[in-house]
Amino acid sequence: MTNCLKLKKYRPIFIIELNTREQMSPEKRMETPDQERNRQENPDEVILRYIGKPLESIGMLPARSNSKNCGMLFQGDSVLSSGTYFAWTDALGLFVYIADFRVLENRPFSMKFPEFVSVRHDARSRPGENAIASFAEVAERNAFTLLKKGARYNYVEVQYLEAYFESRLRDDEVSLHELATDLLSLKRKVSWSLEIARSFDAIKNCAFSGPAAKLVFSGSADMIMGAILGMKNTLTLNRDDKDAIACVVRYIDQNLDKPLRQEDMLALAGMSASKFKKLFKQIVGRSMSDYIADRRMERAKELLLCGQPIKTVSEQIGIRSPAYFTTFFRRASGKSPSEWRKASRARTLPPSDTANQIMYPDS
Repeated sequence: MTNCLKLKKYRPIFIIELNTREQMSPEKRMETPDQERNRQENPDEVILRYIGKPLESIGMLPARSNSKNCGMLFQGDSVLSSGTYFAWTDALGLFVYIADFRVLENRPFSMKFPEFVSVRHDARSRPGENAIASFAEVAERNAFTLLKKGARYNYVEVQYLEAYFESRLRDDEVSLHELATDLLSLKRKVSWSLEIARSFDAIKNCAFSGPAAKLVFSGSADMIMGAILGMKNTLTLNRDDKDAIACVVRYIDQNLDKPLRQEDMLALAGMSASKFKKLFKQIVGRSMSDYIADRRMERAKELLLCGQPIKTVSEQIGIRSPAYFTTFFRRASGKSPSEWRKASRARTLPPSDTANQIMYPDS
């Protein structure tokens, strides 16, 4: 009877002691946040969560077999799309995509973009064109576009999320936001290096599978980022100047329904006209007047697809005369607002050349 009482009394204490020892094991204490995240997340699950549904909406479905034995291979269903789309991730903020497929029917495409920086090598580029472009999104958002029937996508892309910078470059104080801002200038000011092109070739032509393929993808992606950071250091643009232009761009985007006079923009940037004109085109890639016209066209198309009256659309983009708006719209698109709306069957945003589209059709 006494032994039975002792057993009831001490068994719980013994169990608690075992759990305490397990919690205090050196392996547990030494595990880093990155190791814990890698242990908890399966790379294939990360891929499916990130791009699974968007790809499914255009007929790209997980393949039954994958010769690389890593990442995920998606294949077209031969109804909405044909070809392949390969995706690999280390589940720590690094993604590699190899796309070669064609859209067989007009399809609306939507995707939730996180904060990211990516670099893409376009296999469809023509001789003499720069086949490598950078993309950036510095705020999480939902994007919509229309993928046109017959459009082909053939590219290799490396995408870096915030976790990549936290795990690899935290000690060097390299931030995603700062790099994204600099890339707007970098791709138009500095020629892409041979090292970047070779790294893309290594990814595309990788004949290995399993762990060997993972090392090629990860190593090539790190090489690309290293080359980008090396070129970034050659930029001579003053940070205050870049921030001033960014402030003007934000003001334009938020006030498309108002008159946007150059003298007001000069005052906002605190620059002379000649300096402002040069820096705006260098950083944004086009003149201020062209940028305003492009943004107003994008906004007008959004409103037209939402069923807004032409007079309302005209006022919302800062054009008080509907007649002039029709002339402006026809000059930019080749159609009147009514004709364009009628021709746009899908109730979604039209294709645009903004840098945060994950896919883009042949022009």
